[in-house]
Amino acid sequence: MAMISFAAMRQYVTFGIVGVTATTVHVLVALVAHDHFGLSPLWANFVAYLTAVSVSYLGNATLTFRKPVLRTAQFGRFAAISLAAFALNQTMVHLCVDILGWPFAWALGVAAVIVPVFTFVMSKIWAFVDAN
Repeated sequence: MAMISFAAMRQYVTFGIVGVTATTVHVLVALVAHDHFGLSPLWANFVAYLTAVSVSYLGNATLTFRKPVLRTAQFGRFAAISLAAFALNQTMVHLCVDILGWPFAWALGVAAVIVPVFTFVMSKIWAFVDAN
């Protein structure tokens, strides 16, 4: 059985901490936007995405992958992954709330489990790799 290196373990743990922070920001903003400002689930989710994406990028660039924040190609790749993750998130919210009739908070819970896995894999293999 292969051992996970300290650097890899640090990266997984740090990504988890940044992810939990960004996800918490996302869920709180979405619920406030929906419950207190009357936004529909999809609009509330969009506002929350815009808020949480900056937490995610800054945290992952500086803490998880230890890369400079102001790298154009890196930010472009992160933005593409982030938009794909947002589309996945919106699709899950739509399916859970509008098709299955689940409460909005449950839909956010499903997305909060699935989307981070996609985001980590894509960030590790594409967004934060060193440019040629």
